[in-house]
Amino acid sequence: MLGLGLICWFILGSMIMARLFFRPALPPALYPTLAIEAAPPAVPTIAYLSLRGPRMDAFSAILPDTGR
Repeated sequence: MLGLGLICWFILGSMIMARLFFRPALPPALYPTLAIEAAPPAVPTIAYLSLRGPRMDAFSAILPDTGR
């Protein structure tokens, strides 16, 4: 899950940023969709912290904050 989450984070992150920068704004009814699409960064963070524990190292410092 760590690898899959990281791949989704890089691919979806670039797709979301491209959509926000180069396309017209989303209608307000679709704003919650951005939250759903931004959830994959939590997957590698939770998987990595489950494997390594709560201590910080260089790699865990670059992962997105999940509020844990």
